[in-house]
Amino acid sequence: MYYVLSIVIGIIIAVMVSVNGQLTMEYGLYLATVMIHITGIITVFVAMILRKEKFRFSRKLHWFIYTGGALGVVTTLFNNLAFGKISVSAILALSLFGQSLTSIVIDQFGLFHMEKRPFCKLKWVGIFLVIIGIAYMTVPIKIGAFIPIIVSFVTGLTIVVSRTTNAVIAEKSGALSSSMLNYLVGFVVSFMVLIFAGGLPHLGQVCLSPRLFIYLGGMLGAIAVILSNLTVAKISSFYMTLFLFVGQTSTGIILDFMITKKLDIHILMGAIFVSFGLCFNLYLDNRKTKLT
Repeated sequence: MYYVLSIVIGIIIAVMVSVNGQLTMEYGLYLATVMIHITGIITVFVAMILRKEKFRFSRKLHWFIYTGGALGVVTTLFNNLAFGKISVSAILALSLFGQSLTSIVIDQFGLFHMEKRPFCKLKWVGIFLVIIGIAYMTVPIKIGAFIPIIVSFVTGLTIVVSRTTNAVIAEKSGALSSSMLNYLVGFVVSFMVLIFAGGLPHLGQVCLSPRLFIYLGGMLGAIAVILSNLTVAKISSFYMTLFLFVGQTSTGIILDFMITKKLDIHILMGAIFVSFGLCFNLYLDNRKTKLT
């Protein structure tokens, strides 16, 4: 069930990246980030009302655990910065590579209160296939897109750390309270960034776009955060990342086709290699379970 849920989260994230990119093109990088967090807060607030759940806050956790919302701002800013400069599939693939490396470290050492899941050396074969797949997906990228490549890779680290810390909070306070805290922190940080960027004086010139779908990114993000809070502690961080990839890549291919009207063979080949790597490592896990 949680593997399927991870795929659904991946689909939501892929659509969210595209929608948020459209919002950024309309309002600019910093204001769009603030608007995304406002929409997220509203979405979680409505969910709490429907479930009749009160906001809960635990003071027993280390302060670093509460930085997930701030890291979420970095993720949103970097995704929006890369959108339009490289393909949606490339953004997701590079993010996956960063997520994979970060997830291996978290699983190996049990960081952020997560269960230790030692990484079998034979699984490097699967990792190698995943890396080849990602390389296939990013080969068409031009040298001029160096910054989008780097920031897309860094979002992998921020995504994994953010969702892991949010999951820790969710265990103490509940999934909705954790999600609300995530967006509240994110809103404060993104608003401060907007002020320092000098965007505050231009707020009076903001007009509502007739393309209402571009405002849905925050809602999609909130749904993804809530579902992640329910899922991340149930399965390996690394495998959650890979199943997210299945949903992200398939949706990214569709979105890129809708935008460019072309089906890139590199993306398809990359997805095949990643799928083989995923299946190989899952086979190793299943064999280990049967032996024990």
